[in-house]
Amino acid sequence: MVANIASQILFPLENVKIRFQASNLANNNPIPAYKGIQHAIKNIYIDEGFLALYRGVFMNVFAGSIANSIFFYVY
Repeated sequence: MVANIASQILFPLENVKIRFQASNLANNNPIPAYKGIQHAIKNIYIDEGFLALYRGVFMNVFAGSIANSIFFYVY
């Protein structure tokens, strides 16, 4: 339970990490290059809105809940 709450709060950093990784994959990638974490968060917030920082959080929490449930059942 606590881990799911922490993952929800820190999800924007996960989202930024994924964008950093994706920006290095191709030369013609439409994902812009960022100078740092603060620059990325600021540009995502300005260009795409606040909810873009939390895009995908529900699937992450859902998958974590299932994994924790299976772990608890097996344990």
